[in-house]
Formats: sequence, structure tokens, C-alpha cells
Amino acid sequence: MLRQIFNCFVCALSLGKSAAVIKINYDNFLYGSAYPTDFTREFSNLLERVQNESAYYALFLLRNRVADCVNEDLPKDLPALPFLQMNGSQQVYVRSNGNSMLLGILCIENLRDKDYLLKFAKDMQHIRTRRVVAIHNRKLTTSTTTEIASFFQHCMQVNFINVILVHRDFGATRIYHSYDQFPDFKLEAHDTRSNSVIYPNRLADVNKTKLNILADQVEPNTMFYTSKRGNLYIAGYIGHFIASFAERYNFQLWLPDSYNATTDHVVYMEEIRQATRNGSIDVGASLSTPQKESNLHEYIYPVEFYQWLTMLPIESPLETYVFFIRFFRPAVVATLFFIIWLMCLIGTVEIELTHRGLHCNRVLLWLLIIPWDLELLRGLLCQSTTARLNSLNRRIVFISVFILGGILSNFFSTNLVKWLTVPPHEQPITTFQEVVKRKLQIQISEPDIAEVKFYRGADFWNEHRNIFKIVKTFDEYQDNIRKMDTRYAYVINTLAWPIIERRQRYFEHPLFRLSSSLYYTKGSLLSLPISENSMYKDLLSDFSLRSRESGLLDHWYEMTFFMMVLFGRFNLSDLSKIHKHEVLTLKEFEWVWMAYGVGITSKCGVMQCQLFKSFLCAWSFGLIAANTQLNYEQFLAAQTHNGEFTLGFTNLLQRLQVENQFVSYFLLSNRPTDCVDEELPLTFAALPYLQLNESQQVYVRANGNSMLLAILCIADLTEKNYMLKFAKDLQHIRSRRIVAIHNRKLKEVAKREIETFFRCCQQFKLINAILIHRDFGSTHIYHSYNQFPDFELETHDLRSSPCIYPNRLADVNETKLNILVDQVEPTTMLYEDQNDTLYIAGYIGHFIAAFATRYNFNLWLPDNYDSTTERVLYAEEIREAVRNGSIDVGASLLTPQREMNLHEYIYPIEFIQWLTMLPVETTLETYVFFITFFRPAVIVCLFLIIWLLCFVGAVQVELACRGIHCNRALIWLLLIPWDLELLRGLLCQSTAVNVKYLSRRIIFILVFILGGIVSNFFSTNLVKWLTVPPHEQPIETFRQAAARKLHIQLPEAAIADVRFFRGDKFWQDNRDVFKIVKTFEEYQANIRKMDTRYAYVLDTLAWPIIERRQRYFEHPLFRLSSSLYYTKGSLLSLPISENSMYKDLLSDFSLRSRESGLLDHWKDITFFMMVQFRRFSLKDLSVVPRHEVLTLKEFEWVWMAYGGGL
Repeated sequence: MLRQIFNCFVCALSLGKSAAVIKINYDNFLYGSAYPTDFTREFSNLLERVQNESAYYALFLLRNRVADCVNEDLPKDLPALPFLQMNGSQQVYVRSNGNSMLLGILCIENLRDKDYLLKFAKDMQHIRTRRVVAIHNRKLTTSTTTEIASFFQHCMQVNFINVILVHRDFGATRIYHSYDQFPDFKLEAHDTRSNSVIYPNRLADVNKTKLNILADQVEPNTMFYTSKRGNLYIAGYIGHFIASFAERYNFQLWLPDSYNATTDHVVYMEEIRQATRNGSIDVGASLSTPQKESNLHEYIYPVEFYQWLTMLPIESPLETYVFFIRFFRPAVVATLFFIIWLMCLIGTVEIELTHRGLHCNRVLLWLLIIPWDLELLRGLLCQSTTARLNSLNRRIVFISVFILGGILSNFFSTNLVKWLTVPPHEQPITTFQEVVKRKLQIQISEPDIAEVKFYRGADFWNEHRNIFKIVKTFDEYQDNIRKMDTRYAYVINTLAWPIIERRQRYFEHPLFRLSSSLYYTKGSLLSLPISENSMYKDLLSDFSLRSRESGLLDHWYEMTFFMMVLFGRFNLSDLSKIHKHEVLTLKEFEWVWMAYGVGITSKCGVMQCQLFKSFLCAWSFGLIAANTQLNYEQFLAAQTHNGEFTLGFTNLLQRLQVENQFVSYFLLSNRPTDCVDEELPLTFAALPYLQLNESQQVYVRANGNSMLLAILCIADLTEKNYMLKFAKDLQHIRSRRIVAIHNRKLKEVAKREIETFFRCCQQFKLINAILIHRDFGSTHIYHSYNQFPDFELETHDLRSSPCIYPNRLADVNETKLNILVDQVEPTTMLYEDQNDTLYIAGYIGHFIAAFATRYNFNLWLPDNYDSTTERVLYAEEIREAVRNGSIDVGASLLTPQREMNLHEYIYPIEFIQWLTMLPVETTLETYVFFITFFRPAVIVCLFLIIWLLCFVGAVQVELACRGIHCNRALIWLLLIPWDLELLRGLLCQSTAVNVKYLSRRIIFILVFILGGIVSNFFSTNLVKWLTVPPHEQPIETFRQAAARKLHIQLPEAAIADVRFFRGDKFWQDNRDVFKIVKTFEEYQANIRKMDTRYAYVLDTLAWPIIERRQRYFEHPLFRLSSSLYYTKGSLLSLPISENSMYKDLLSDFSLRSRESGLLDHWKDITFFMMVQFRRFSLKDLSVVPRHEVLTLKEFEWVWMAYGGGL
């Protein structure tokens, strides 16, 4: 016993040693075997086969008795690897005792011993997907199939997926058993002498096995939605992950019946964990943290790293009235009062000393209490004064007062302009205590309270319990977040925040921000819950890592935002309120209104109306027979010729209708006898059919439904002209199924003739063609061909053939797909790696490459087009290459609108506009403001008003003093009526004139009002101009571009397109606006330089690249003008041969790529690939404009007026 324990201890230590690369010498294994029996030899061969399939680095052996392993010294004969041996009474956790990449060996006496197998399963806890070899010490003939099946069913119950069983006579029989449980249990027997894999990957295709899931419906992770047909689908980015996993390995997603009620509400994590533990589901479609669990094996490899933070409302900007409260705070007012009082006291004392002297009496007391000098107060307001400054002391006092007034005035005005331009916000909340002070509550769902206590502790919760507003259910909590009520903050994680952030991009300004200082956990892992011994665990972990590495998880997350909008979880309407700063509002005069006891309130409402209704009409082209079924019994009763051929042909039609429904026939025959049965059209039953002979030519596609079955009755298989006529009739639908009938017996036809017939089919691109003969009813033999990668003639028996028309294009076996790349950015680009291997890029390049990978094409550039890799190819060259068959498809987006034959293009991929990229208009200089403000009309009006007021004032003075007389004085009064006191009033300066008469007072009041209006209007407009300088008038027409002397660059090859879309007259009228660039390469290089001296012709495919590049600039250089257009809408597609067999395949692939979002994803990565290929850099090419005040340019008109006066 002690010896066994010591051996186990030594083996356990040696098992932990890792072997980077282990190569087993099986020759030494045979030589060292003490029992060189047949079993030992074949067992060693088996281990060698297993090692070559996939290496293992340790062995684990379980046996009760020595004899159970056939060879009693089997442990000595095992390879020289770390080794652990146990018996039925010993329990060990194998995974923790060394390398887990091991091979399990189970020596079993009774195949029905379930407890023994359960003990082995407990030893293999968490590594039950490892390979296991079971040795049964009985001959194969003595073991019944029931016993073997019972053993494997027990293995299936404990999740052993990779198990084989060998018997005592394995050396002689070389037979081993295994099982496959997908979709149902199936016992398998194999011979080692075959080349089959010992342990095939059972999970590569599970054949529609149900994958039971339970989704938590926590946004944006998972969501359920029901289609119009009532089918339940899963969405959300984790939902997309689960659905893609199921599609990749051919699972059938299934929601157990006991959980049908969970589709309408959020499922909590405890319920999902319980469901995985009791086996109700296979995997939980939910993200949960393993950190709270004691058993980390109940989760796959971590999928996400997240933080749990607080989403706070954006602090609102402070109102303007707060500026006055902050600026004129008590300490500032008291200090200013004291300084002004002191200066007025000094000035008044100096005056008293000069005139009367100071005496200690009542005058001195009043002087101390009220020392205010009005002249000094005017100086504080920077106004002119009439005071006489006879003494030096008084001058010094006045200079100090004027300096103080200037400092205060400038400091106040600059801070007010700064406040109005960029209003400050409230202090951001950084602690939970500040949340309490702001009287803000944080919403949290009741189930999340336990999570907060787990991460931050119970003391944190008890201390801040009053901050949180607890919502009863998580469904209500999600509804509240969608409403985005700024009265509350919300507990949110970093997985949900990007959805909120992206939604706020559609607002005028954001409503919420994510606060990292108010956190609940700064970091936690998230993963999918699963049974600890699930056979899908490693598969899911590997799929999640590959999805993360390929960027699919990020792509699914981006799709989730738009799917939430589609499902109505929220809309993109702007919930923000635009904050406008208004000057001199009632709020700013709050204290004034309180003093006068006046309160005024106002409200305003906005109504929104939406009217949208669409009606889609469908017109069925040709003869459509929906859900048409052939009534073969009626046909058999009505037919007059009941030969074997007719019966066989009827069975063939029935098989074809079941495989893929057709709704009409097309029959071509020269003579009725060519079809064997002269009344063959009777077999068509009630379906529409079109019958022609060789002399009749028709375009079949335009004469009925194109989903037809073509039947060709042919007398001579080598008659190529007859085949050519048939191909012309099937123009544009040559990929439809064809049945060729040859009125000769099979044994009378040479193989060379049949091969010639199918060679013609290949030449005319008739890909789905079969050939039957006169004796088809008795032989059931038909011929077909496969051209991928090379021509191959095939012979089939209808009775054993699973599919008459297999999908030849599902895997073309690396057939060459000849392409030609135009290299127009950003659609396609060619680049070479370090090994001089040529690759295709650009988003259409990615599309072509993905298409080739999906259908196993080998992308190929024809040798005669090698020189095209260094230049842009024009549309005409690509179209010509497609038409003459040099290439299969053009990797280029061209418009079918200019072509007569629309069949030379696949289904449209893009809808574009062809517009003009204009330089952003520059901001106007400050001197333009003075030119604009003091324009001649304004100066004349002001001059007339001032002259009139001065004239009326002068007349009033003359009437009061001397009266009006018609003499020279009256003439001078008319010519020069200027009154300097009135002019001071116009400048809002104080005046010392005595206004004794009422009429003169009215004139002065009018003058002061006019001066105030002009002064305030000028200053406010100047502040506005300096704060937000206006731009030049935007260019809206081509003639305006010519007037601005702005040229639009256009490649010479695109002139024909401009003439086609806008007409020759447009080109003749605006020819002078364009600057013609010789080649498209030069044009693309000029666009990359972003020279603002020119505009550029640009389509809406290339503009997003320019726009995204400009995000890295200080300010954008160009804008896209929709008013300067060349076409307001055009379709783009890939050019292809009109009868190409790949046309429908490419169209379907493009639609699926668009629907799945892959085209948009390829567009996104094209931007970074262009940076990588150095097509352009992210360097800031913009020049930040600096507005300099009081430049010489601004005083240009002043200098001109001054020079004229001199």
C-alpha cells in the first residue's frame, strides 16, 4: 500500500512537467514491452495514430485490477510520458496534478458498470473533452451491441465526447467502437487499417442539434424580438454572438418551453445560473461576472472587461445674472466704495484747502460723510469733465481716478464678453457627498443593490443609502434610462454607455456624462455562464476570442444601436433643450423687480407633427403560378402514350419540382420524334410552357416567368449550331436548369459525343444541364458535368442520386476568378507585401476578396494586365475586358445608366450623388465690419439727422438771444449749424450747457437717445463680430465660383460623364470654371494634398474619407456642396459578362453584405488602410485663423479720410 501511494506521488509530480515538443519513440516502446502480444503491438500503433492526430503530453490510467488492461504490465509499456495511475478506490482531481492536455485510459471489466464510469468522470472533472481510450478485457464476439451502446450512452450522460472502445482481441480484429451524438445517438465501428481519423471533430457540424439558451434581455447585450410571422429572434451584440456561433457549428437555437414566459421581461442572473447548473439550458445568453462565484469553471473564457460607474446629468451653464452677483460680491463693492470715497475725500480736501481752508466745524463733518465730487465720479466712468485742474495735486488725483475707471471698465467688459461667449458651468460632481448637496438622486434597480454591496461593501451602501432611488424591477430601470430624465443620475456600466453616448450625437448638446469618480467597481470581468463540464465550453471560448480578434464583436455592437432604434427601444429625436444666453433678461434684474414688487413669468410650447405613409405596389411579370404543384396523377390518366420513357421522365420532373420549384417550361425541338414521346408537352400538366423549333428565334426571358425549366430535344449531340441557337433563346437566364433529351439509347452513344455536348454547354455557360437518353425509363441513367476546377463528366442513377442539380458554385475548388482593378479610391486599391505578393484593398476590394474566400475562388489578375497595377484603369477598358471575356468581373463601381445593356451589371450596390467639394469659406477680417457698418447710406442718414437736430438747436438759441434776421448770419447758420454741446451728447458725454427752455431740453433728450442707440448698436455688433466672425457668402452656383475665381479640378476622363449627366449646354456655359487634369492619378494626388485654392469634383463615396480625415484637423478645410451637382442620383454596380454564371451569386452576396453591415464595416477599415498605405497622413493641414485687432488694414479708410483732410 505504501509503495502504491509513493508511486502515485512520484507520478503526480512528473505529470506537472511541461513538454514543449514531445516525440514518442514507439520502437523503444515495442522493444521494452514485456508482453509483445498482438494486443500490445496494435495498442501502441493506436497511441501513435492518436499522437500524430493531436499531441498529448501526459497519460492517466484508471483500472481496478491488473488483468483489466489485457496486458498486466501495460503501465511499463506505455510511452515515456508523465503518467498517473489510479484504481477504483482512489479519488483524485486530475486537472490539478499536471498537464491537462492528456490522454485518458480506462480499463473496464463490465461495460454496464455505471458507477465505475462515474468515478472516472469525477477524476476527469473539467477536462472531460479530452480523448479517452477504454479497454475491455473481453473478446469482441462476446460483447453484445447492447452492452457497447449502453457504455457509450453512459459516456454521453457524463459529457465524454471523445471516447473509443477496444477489446481483448483488438490485435487480431483491429476493430474499435465510438459514437456520435449529433443529432441523435449513433454507434460506430471502425477498422484501424482504414485512413479515417480516430477522433474526428464531432463539434464541427452538429447537424441541427438543439442549443438550449436563456437570454437575460439586458440592453445592449441581448434582446428578443418577434417577426411579423411570429418567429422569435435574438438580437443584441451577445445575441448576435450566440446566433453566429449556432450558425457556424450548425446548432438550432432553442428556448426551452419552461422559459417561454421570459421573453417579455428581464431574467435575473440567479435564474440563469440555476438553469445552467441543473442542465435546463446549455449556455446562458448573458454576461455575468465570475468574480462572485466560487467555481470559475461555470464560465467560458472572459468576453468583456467593464467598469460600473455613474451616468450624471451634464452640469447646466450659469445664467448671465450670476455674473453680476459674482462680480459685485460684497467684498468687491466694499473695497471699491472705500477707494472711491478716499479719492473723493482727498480731492474735496484739496479744493477746500485752496479756497477756504479746513476748520473743525460742521462743514468738515459733512465733508467726511459725503465727500462725493461729481467731476471725479465722471472720471470713474471714463467720461469727459469740465473741471479745471489748476494745481498739480488735483491733476494727480484726476489721473488716478481715470486710471482706476479705465481698469474697472475694461476688466468688467472683458469678463462679461468672456462669460457671454463661453458661459461657465456649475462645478462638476466628483463625490457622492456632492450628489447629496445638489439634491440629486441616483436611480438603481433593486436587484443591483447586492452587486453594489459586493463591490463597495455594506458600509458604503449604509452610508450613502439616501442618495439612491431604488426602482423595483430592472425593466422599469431600463425604461427610465431610455427617457433620459436629467432630474436623476443612473448606475450604468461601460457596456451600456456607448449606446447612450452615440444616441446623444443626434442631440443639439449632450444631456449626460459618464463619471469615473462615482464608481462601484473600477474593473470586473464578464463571461457567459455555462455548465462546468459542458462539451461546448472550449468551443465557445475559442469562438469568442476569434470574434474579438476579427472585430466581429465590435461590429455586432455597432449594429445593436441601430437595431434598438428599429425595435422602438428609443428614437433619435432630440431630447435636449437649446440653451440661449439672452442679455438684460428679467432674471438679471431679479433684485430690481423684487424692490419694485413686480414678477413676470412666461411659457412657450412646441408642437411636432409627423406624417409618413408609404405604399408598396408589386407587379407580377409574366405568368406566375404561386405554390403550383404538378398534378401527376391527372397527367397519367390523360396521357395516351404510357411508355417507360414517359414514366421515367415524369418521375424526373417530380424530383426536380421538389428540389427547387419552377413555374413554367421552355421546350426546343426540331421534330416531335426528337423528344422520344411525340406528346411530351402533355407531361407539363397545368404549367405554362413555350415551344419552339430551330427556325424560330425568341427572347425567352421577356416572354414569361424566368423561373423555368428548359427542355432541349436534340438528335445529334455534336451539333454545335443547334446548341448555340438554344443558348441565344436562353439569353440572360442560362443558369436555369436544363434537361436535354437524346433520342438514342445509351449504349448506342459514344462517350466522346456526350463529352462534346457538355463541352458546348460549358462554352455557352449552361452550368445546370443534364442529359437523358431514349431508354431512360429502364436505365434511370443521366449524365451531367462539373467544370470546377476542370471539366469532369459525371454519370448518375436517378434512383440513388441525392440531388439532381447540385449547387456547383458552393465550392469551386480554387477556380481562377479573373478580375481587373480600377484603383479608384476608396473602392479598390492594390498593394504588395514584403514578399511581393499582390493584395486587393478598398471596400469593394474587400467585397471581392470575401466573395472569393466564401466560394473558394482563387483571385487572379490576367497576365496581359500586369502593367495595370500601377495606374488607374478607366471604365471603358474594364467594360471591354468584361465583354471580350478577358476577366470574369470588374473590381470597379460603374454606372449602368450609360449602358444600353443593363444585364452587363450585377444588382446595384450603391446609390451616389456626384457633387462638388468646395473650400470652406474664410472668416471676414475685422476691418470689413467698419466698411459694412459705416456704408455711405448710413453716413448720409446720420449726417442729415445730426444736421437737422443741430440746426433746430441753433435756431432756438438765436431766437432766444437775438432773433432771426435774413442776413449773412442766417446763411452761415444753414451751412454750419454745429453745436459742440449737442455733438458731445451724440457721443454720450456729459455737457455743462444750461438747458433753460423746454424745447431745448427736448432736443437734448433726442440727441442723447440717438447717441445711446448708435453707440450701443455699434458696440454690440462689434462684440458679436469679434466673438463669432461671419464667413464669406457661400458659393451656390457655378457662376459664383467663376466670380470668386475659384477653379474646380476635373480629370479629363470624367468630362464625358459630366456631359452625359448635365448635358452639353451645361458644359459649354461653365467650361471656364473647370481646371482639367490630364490623368486620374494626378487628380487623386491633388485631392490628397487638399489644396484650398481649388474645388474638386467628388462623389458621395469618396467624401466620407475626406470628412473623416478632417476630424483630425483644427478646423475643416472643405465642405460638400449639394447645389453644385453633376448628378443628384446614380446607381453603381460591378460590371460582369451578361451571361456570366457568377452574376446571381455576386448579386446575392452583395445584398447579404449590405444587410449584415459588412459593406459599412469594410468602408470603415478602408480609411485606416489608406493611412497605412500612406495614401495620406493624419497631419493637420489646416491653418488656425488669428483675428488681430487694430491692424493697419482696419484703419485704411481713416487714413484715407485723414489724408484727404490734410
